[in-house]
Amino acid sequence: QCFDVDAVQIDQNNNCAFPVNSFISKRINTLLPWIPSQKINYDNVFRCKILVNMGLAYLQLCDEQAANEFFRLAFEVASHRIKFDFLPILCLYHMARLGYIANSYEESYHLYSDALSACRHFMRRGTKAHARSKENIKYLHRFEASCLVGIAWLCIKNEDMDNALYCCDHALSLQLKVLREKHFETGATNYILGVIHHVSGDYSTAMTHYLRYLDIAESSFGDNHPHTASALHQIGNILLNEEELDEAMDYFLRALKIRKEIFGPCSIHAARTLYSIGCVYFKQENFVDALEAYNNSLHVKLTVLGGYHIETMETALQIGQSHHKRGELHDALLSYRLVLKIALASLKKNDPFVARIWKMIGIVQLEFKGTSRAMNAFSEAIKIDEEFGAVNIADNPDFTSASLLHLAGDQVPDAAAA
Repeated sequence: QCFDVDAVQIDQNNNCAFPVNSFISKRINTLLPWIPSQKINYDNVFRCKILVNMGLAYLQLCDEQAANEFFRLAFEVASHRIKFDFLPILCLYHMARLGYIANSYEESYHLYSDALSACRHFMRRGTKAHARSKENIKYLHRFEASCLVGIAWLCIKNEDMDNALYCCDHALSLQLKVLREKHFETGATNYILGVIHHVSGDYSTAMTHYLRYLDIAESSFGDNHPHTASALHQIGNILLNEEELDEAMDYFLRALKIRKEIFGPCSIHAARTLYSIGCVYFKQENFVDALEAYNNSLHVKLTVLGGYHIETMETALQIGQSHHKRGELHDALLSYRLVLKIALASLKKNDPFVARIWKMIGIVQLEFKGTSRAMNAFSEAIKIDEEFGAVNIADNPDFTSASLLHLAGDQVPDAAAA
């Protein structure tokens, strides 16, 4: 992400020419047939660079497994044969990114940490002419910032917001030293800072970072770009949380238009924005339009994410609540039972969220006059509540569907959409 190693041009006699002022993706057709048929000379820096570029090429082709194998081979060569060079750090960084993509978060964390340590060691111990030149210091600071941002995402996954905030603040300070203020890398870090403050409930600070990200995305990529849509979507979520519903809808509609044009109407990105639009309609008590948005979102999520994904469950829950608000008890009960089925398969049986769904089912059953079934549902909820010290229905006779909606909480910010 921060800088590219030399691209390689191979002629018909398998000779290498350096440098080629072109990104490796332009050489994919030349490189791919050549590498598997050749014996790699592990003492040759050029061959090591080819392995790295092959990893980058396979990343362009979205073949993460092949890319990871080339980075691993390149790292083995570079770590033993090439001292005080960018190549080992570059390999570690991309292996960490691929680990994150593959949900190998612990491995990814260790690789990011190793890349960060190697980067700092290189700046301290490298030769003055190489490591401490002005241009290389700039690259290394950018690379250090990228590693910190990767670690921050992992901290967010582990709900460690303090360390995530520390890593992002440090990364942004490094980026501002060596990049212009409106460089996209600083914009991306502002986006993550927005996510951290958003999840922490500091909406004002989150909005500040999201607006900076939007400004940088529009100046770097234009009005019709996925990064611009991500900024618009997140700003809409902040406004939704602050009950600025009309303004939130404007941002969501702009984001949806971009996402449909770029990714298509059946993409997960469009589905996430449709979900948020449904949330606006729900808060406006326009349950008919809310159901339409939620159902369109659910259709895509079932296709793309499957029936047992957390986002599928959240959308089915909102559909159930919308039916419940309209007095359509049978449809509400069907939706709540679907949510319960997904929750029991995806979460622990004694998870507090499961208790909330049991309570919702119990309330619908009471309205159906199914007292015995309602009591069974409430009993299941009480078992979980008492274990976790949560609000007990027996202690709160005025328990209503409105209070249940509050317990269910707001939508988790769409941090992955960028």
